[in-house]
Amino acid sequence: MTRTDDYERVSLEELAERAKDASFFCVDTEFVRERTYWPVWSLVQIAAFDAEGRLLACVVDVLDERTDMKAVRSVLYEGSGVRVFHAGKQDWEILWRHFAALPSAIFDTQVAAALLGYGGQCGYERLARLRLSVEVDKAGQHADWQKRPLSDKQIRYALGDVVYLAQLYPRLRARLEERGRFLWLAEIQQALTDAASVEQSGEEAFVRLSAKVRGGEEARKVLRRLCRWREERAKKLDRPRQWVCSDVVLVALAKLRPAGFDEVRNCRALGGWGNNRRMVEEVVSQVRASEHDEKVVLEEALVAREEERSLLSVLRALQRVCSEEEGVAAELLGGQAELVSFVRGGEAVFAKGWRYEIFGRRAEALLKGQLGLWVEGEKIRVVEK
Repeated sequence: MTRTDDYERVSLEELAERAKDASFFCVDTEFVRERTYWPVWSLVQIAAFDAEGRLLACVVDVLDERTDMKAVRSVLYEGSGVRVFHAGKQDWEILWRHFAALPSAIFDTQVAAALLGYGGQCGYERLARLRLSVEVDKAGQHADWQKRPLSDKQIRYALGDVVYLAQLYPRLRARLEERGRFLWLAEIQQALTDAASVEQSGEEAFVRLSAKVRGGEEARKVLRRLCRWREERAKKLDRPRQWVCSDVVLVALAKLRPAGFDEVRNCRALGGWGNNRRMVEEVVSQVRASEHDEKVVLEEALVAREEERSLLSVLRALQRVCSEEEGVAAELLGGQAELVSFVRGGEAVFAKGWRYEIFGRRAEALLKGQLGLWVEGEKIRVVEK
């Protein structure tokens, strides 16, 4: 790891005292999750500037019984300082599970990067290279964070994640404010950090897998039920989702809609899983219960009809043009579901606000025949009619 600006490694208590009035705190966690549903929290790293402008950083061993978790909570939650993360979804999941809340003011540098033209999934090391001209050694990300004692290399790696973050945040925030996009960030993060997003319900898996189920409304109702069932069972057993029931099996069962034990066992995708009578009974119970569920409203917005695909391709091309012109990741302007809903006259996230100004207005003009796309060499250009 290339050296960054000097920082002082301190204890949690010293950081809490010297940086109590800091305007922001950079936070990262280390955890192990290969064999469990819930991440096994091992470390939390925090960095902040003190009143003299000195960068302070600490590593807290969460597995150490002597660690004062009330002090950890105080630093992470109290005061008005912004808590800065990079791609913080799993960090937020950890904090939510342990403290039943998230910090009130959050800034995610990956979301900021997406709003500034670095792509929708810009990694921490790439962002540090582009914005700070440093190379971050990510070899430590696969370390066994549960093993004690931690090596000096592990500790340096862990500290680096928040020390560089402390330099990225002011640069990214200033750039967002210069371009009038800071409120855009707040809007996106509000959706990412609400309770429904942090508390996994299986809905995300349903959305992702729904397009693979072509069995109509009844099959999708079964799929939604099974996704929720898998999520709750994985939580209860504290095992990875795919260990409880793979995506392939969920889709196969949704298509089959088994009414009894023998029908489940006849599903070839199950393998030996079909011999677990209790699991099979639970699946059959979910299938039967789905018959009384309301219509899956999301269905029509997920699967494009044959006659819509050409228009959707043109809309996606327009979306890419708008994304490149404005330096905003295309993913932030709306996904497949929104595009299909828009084509059918329904609601779409880009039908209002800043997304409308960037993309929605042109998308409307395209559907009205007032705008077209022109291919010129390797570039696509927008043509007003």
